[in-house]
Amino acid sequence: MIHNPFTKFKINLPFRKRFLFIGIGVFVVVAGLSWYFFSTNAKAQLSPEATPEPTPSLLDDRAIPEAPADLELPEPTATTKDVSTAETINILLLGYGGAGHQGGFLTDVILLAQIDFTHKRFGLIHIPRDVWVTLPSGTGDFSTKINAALPLGLKQGNYPTEDVAKDTIIRGSYLVKQSVSQVTGITPDFVVTVDFARFSQAINALRGIDVNVLKTLNDPWYPITGRELELCGKTPEEVTELSNTLSGFELEKQFPCRYEELNFTPGITHMDGDTVLKFVRSRHTTSDFDRGERQIQVIEAIVAKLFELDALNHQAEFYATLTKAVKTDVTVDHLAAVAPRLTSLLQFTTAKISLSTANVLVSTKTSSGAFALLSKGGEDNWQTVQQYIASQLSK
Repeated sequence: MIHNPFTKFKINLPFRKRFLFIGIGVFVVVAGLSWYFFSTNAKAQLSPEATPEPTPSLLDDRAIPEAPADLELPEPTATTKDVSTAETINILLLGYGGAGHQGGFLTDVILLAQIDFTHKRFGLIHIPRDVWVTLPSGTGDFSTKINAALPLGLKQGNYPTEDVAKDTIIRGSYLVKQSVSQVTGITPDFVVTVDFARFSQAINALRGIDVNVLKTLNDPWYPITGRELELCGKTPEEVTELSNTLSGFELEKQFPCRYEELNFTPGITHMDGDTVLKFVRSRHTTSDFDRGERQIQVIEAIVAKLFELDALNHQAEFYATLTKAVKTDVTVDHLAAVAPRLTSLLQFTTAKISLSTANVLVSTKTSSGAFALLSKGGEDNWQTVQQYIASQLSK
């Protein structure tokens, strides 16, 4: 009998239930398994890094803006693209906190993949969550950060108490598709949404992953789940006094028992689910640009694991397992149709593109004082960004 490592995976997974980055499995199998062989079989094009701009507080940017009642939500339409013959396939990956998280439907991960079969190119574009976009409404355009497009499309509040159905979140994601198309000039054909809330369970179901850490990461202020309200030895009166005089991260730093210190050094590091979650979500000492790079490193590690599980040769089982972890408009028929074309991906050139202030973006402050990113070409002028992406994809 031929040993099938995926069968073992399939048996074990139901005890783990669902989560975030295993959902990337659908994404990478459809959008390009070549990441695993990236260092030896493909040419990388990585955009310049920006000087990190640490996020000042975990409490920043968690609120969902008030949108006009007549915000124009795009009508969901299934892709008509024949993935068995299409010249290009574009897939949007969205990661969000989910039920029980402050701002649980804000998308902290926005990645766009393009497979160009004609020119044998594969690209992965990281779009920072702070990019400032304009959404159409009946009474005039409405501007917000791109990470708010999903909750606005869902019409969900700031503190969701439960998850939403697949059809609902796919419908909401069309507003994100519209925004991503506006910024990049590339229209996503499919979307894969993944929930951070079950992040660690899925990685543990894979028995951990081996991540190639590229940079030292030290964060002395990573929040410990369950300790958010601990007083750290202070009396209620002292807490009230501190709250009256301090705010934001300066207030949070008065409660060190709520936090732990993270340390990652360059090299291959085996990580369980909790560790991967910390690695991709650390905020205080690095920028969103750095987090985008770390998310890509995790994708590469998951792809390596999926190769061990022989997922591509067991499409039906793989799809059934993955759809327990993600919400996507990719169907099993799409997966079966595109699978034969993936065998040529090892010969594709590969580009990892991170939009940042080192290339096409400029930082600014909103009217409320929040950090935001605009195109260097000016607000709502995305031509420079689109030209940069096109130039990187064509190398």
